[in-house]
Order: sequence, then structure tokens, then C-alpha cells
Amino acid sequence: MLQAIPGKNPSPPDFHYLPVDGKMSPEAANFPLEPLLSNSSGDKSNIAWTYFILNIPREAGGGNIHVQLQADTTLTYELYSRFGGLPSLDTWDYYYANKSSNSNGSMFFKVYDSSDEGASFYILNAREGRWTFGLRHHVLPIGVSNLRTTMSLTVERCPNKCSGHGSCKFRMDDSGLSFSSYCGCDRDYGGFDCGITVVTHLDLPRWTCALRWISSSCHVPLKWHVLQSVALIGSNAAAILPAYWALRKKAYAEWVIFTTSGVSSALYHACDVGTWCALNFHVLQFMDFWLSFIAVVSTFIYLTTMEEGTKRAIHACVAILTALMAITGATRSSNIPLVIGIGASGLFIGLIIEFSKTLKSILWSRRLNLNIIERWLSFKVWLYNLLKTIRSRFRWIFVLVGFVLVAMAAVSWKMEGTASYWIWHSVWHVTIYTSSFFFLCSKITSVNGEGQASEESPYELTRQDSFPR
Repeated sequence: MLQAIPGKNPSPPDFHYLPVDGKMSPEAANFPLEPLLSNSSGDKSNIAWTYFILNIPREAGGGNIHVQLQADTTLTYELYSRFGGLPSLDTWDYYYANKSSNSNGSMFFKVYDSSDEGASFYILNAREGRWTFGLRHHVLPIGVSNLRTTMSLTVERCPNKCSGHGSCKFRMDDSGLSFSSYCGCDRDYGGFDCGITVVTHLDLPRWTCALRWISSSCHVPLKWHVLQSVALIGSNAAAILPAYWALRKKAYAEWVIFTTSGVSSALYHACDVGTWCALNFHVLQFMDFWLSFIAVVSTFIYLTTMEEGTKRAIHACVAILTALMAITGATRSSNIPLVIGIGASGLFIGLIIEFSKTLKSILWSRRLNLNIIERWLSFKVWLYNLLKTIRSRFRWIFVLVGFVLVAMAAVSWKMEGTASYWIWHSVWHVTIYTSSFFFLCSKITSVNGEGQASEESPYELTRQDSFPR
């Protein structure tokens, strides 16, 4: 059994845990393991389990359990944890065997430091109540062991005190009965403990230092925060291109969508980089992703020639679907192919609606039903006219450029990383908006009944000669 000893921090306090034997000083931060380990395995495997049981009080609920193991030689112990029961090889919540085998894939388990001689990891947002840590180890020989391993168990409000790059924040749940803590990181840092540098720093070369009249060491970091902010916010100006073309073609719905998408994305990234938050961060994030989804689908729907009533119905369905996607998981990578699939489906539905009447007249004509050969010939003529109409409906060079830009946008999305996020995401803004512009430009809006573009084929009115010959 381990007893909780409050720390010196104000409310809510931190706790560290020590064995209930009275031999440890309350000021001690860790305790030796070997004197406490079991020397009986219960079977022939020579493997034993030693359980450490601790209770997290209500005032510490929602904190983070920090576990540290440090050995003089190679660490050979495996640690399994479970809430409300004893862990085993088959039943556990989190575990640590070595630096390559642990629960680090879980969102509530973070390995802070790991080596052959020791380990340091966190269980985040631990619930109040009884936790059991099972140490799986070889049976130690009777007598004094040459091994020397120490263990430390603490419940901290903010991991590593936010690494000195942030402040500890507290959040009450909806019931008002418990609260959790998290690190509110400074502008240039991120991660669960603010230990990740988000904004890149650049060391000035020696000749630049001389030019800048820097008298101190030349290893003065130059923060690129302003440049990154300008890139992430200013790259949304590319939304002007599709918005301008939609306004020129009097497609007012698309104009509103592209304009608001660019503005909301700029406001979201202004808040994301810490420049200025016009609204709540989560509201801005939702608006950015939602309007981006609608803008992609609207580009596809614009390429059809459906009636306005049908377009409005499809836009309403798309708005509902994309809103659900944005509110449940806006940043999922799977949203991109899903949105493109929805847009392509809208384009396909538009083409089906446009040409369904002609196809229906061919398939259900009474005269053609009596002659299979004539029906087949009529269908071939219809199919030829369909392909001819689709070919003359678009400027295909613009379609090709649009697809090239979409491919560039996909590459930039894939290349995004912690340090290069601002570069590739700015490229994403430019390429995705510009691709929409070229897709909009590819449509030849006015098409006559023969499937030829009227704006490409000017005609003249002819006067009938009514005089007799």
C-alpha cells in the first residue's frame, strides 16, 4: 500500500506516494524497489508480481500520474496499471515494458523519457479512486540483491510544470463535480507539456550579425513568428480568385461560400498562431473546416447544369453532412477524400438528371421497343451526343490545370509537419483555392440544344427569301 503525501503547491495540491511502512521520510521523492519485491512466483516460470496500490483522492482527480523508474544497470522490470482492479498480462489499462513496447499510442499515455536504464511516463487525466500498479519481474534471490532501482509515483496537475513555457490551466466538467488540468502553452510552444517548439527559430550567421550591429554572440535566435503568421493568414487571399469568377458569372451562392471560406480560414489561423481571436477558437475551427468542405463540393455542383431547385436541395444536404463532419472530427485526414467523393457524387447526379429524360425516351419508345436494332442504333447516337456534349461543355486545359493543382494540394497536406506546418499549409491554401478557380473557369456556361457552346459559336440571323422564283 502507498500513502498519499500532499505537496507544497496550493489548491489543488499535488501528491507523491510512499510505502506505508513508516521508514520513508515524507520529504522523499522516491523509494527503493528491491526490498519490497516478492520472492515467490507461485509457478515454475520464475516470474513474480508485486502490486503497488494507491488511492487518488477527489481533490486530485483529473490530475496526471507521473511514474519514474531508474536503475543502476539495465531496467528489467515491466509495469502494468489498472483502475479499480489488479492488472495482469491479459487485463490492464496501460503498460510499460521497454522503450519500444508500451502504451504510448494511447491518447492518455505519454512517454516522457525512456532509456535502457530508466523510464518516465505520464497517465493523463487519471480518475479519482484506487489504482494498482503491477510490477512484473524475475524472482530475486534470498539475501541482499546487487540491483538498485528506485521508483517515484506522483500525481501532478500539469506535466513537468509545463516545461517553463506555459501556465497550468484548470477546466471544470459539465457536472461541476470534477475538473481536469492542462498546460496553456506560450505562443511558440506546444505539446501536452509545452515541450515542443512550434515556431521555428533561425540562428543568424556571423556576417549577418556584423551587418545588424549585434555586439553579443552570433547565436541569437531570430523568431519567424511574424513571417509564419503572414504566410498562414495571407495565403487565404487566394480565395479571391474563385470568389471573383463566381461573382462575374453571377453565381452568388458560390461567391458567398468562397468569400466566407477565405475570411473564416484567415480568422482561424490568426487565432491559431496567437495573433488575434475574433471568436472562440473552436467556433473558428468549425467555421473554417465546414466552409472549406462546402466550397469543395460547391465547385463540383457548379459544373453541372441542373435547375436551381435541384441545386438548392443538394446544397442543403451537403450543408448538413459537412456540418456533422466538421463538428465530430474536423481535423481527420479521411475528411478530404470523403468531401471530394461527395462533390463528385453531386456532379454525377447532375449529369444523370440532365441526360435521364433523353435516355428514358429512347428506352421506352413504343416504336423502338419493336425493333431491337433501331433501339441499339438510337442508343449509340445518344451516347455519341452525350460524349460530344461533355467534351464541348468544358475547357479541358483548365480542367487539367485544376487537377494538377489538386495533386499539389494533396502533396502539401501530406508534407505537413510540426516544424514545416506553416510552409506547407500556406501552399495548401493557395493550391486548393486556385484549383477551384480553374475548375470554375473550365465550365462553358451557355450551351444550346445541340450540345455546342454558344459563346464559342456565334451565329447570325438570316432573312428568308419569300419572293417567288
